[in-house]
Amino acid sequence: MGYRSLFISVLSLCLAPFALAEDCTIPERPVFSLAGEELDTQGYNDLTAQLIAYEADGQDYRDCLDVLISAREDGWVEALDAFNASSRLQAEVYQEYAEISDQFMLASEERATAAKTAGE
Repeated sequence: MGYRSLFISVLSLCLAPFALAEDCTIPERPVFSLAGEELDTQGYNDLTAQLIAYEADGQDYRDCLDVLISAREDGWVEALDAFNASSRLQAEVYQEYAEISDQFMLASEERATAAKTAGE
């Protein structure tokens, strides 16, 4: 397990108490198990769909936390911390997706060039 995965696991455990407050449910982090060059078009589309679902669930989570923060009642500081941690985690997920996407695009271009060259 890499340091990034370990950090994310620890962060998820730390956020768990906040996820249950007022029915705010932290979204499940997508697992990008393949490198971009290993993906075919369908795999890349599936990966993108995971990211879109994560974004929607993350927005719901932050909206829920925002209600707690705005109320300024017990637990609002913890909700703010969870909100900020969620935003940082989301940025990490986007960065990982961008790296995989770049790998996929480069590999796709290389496969297209190889196919074109083989057909000549």
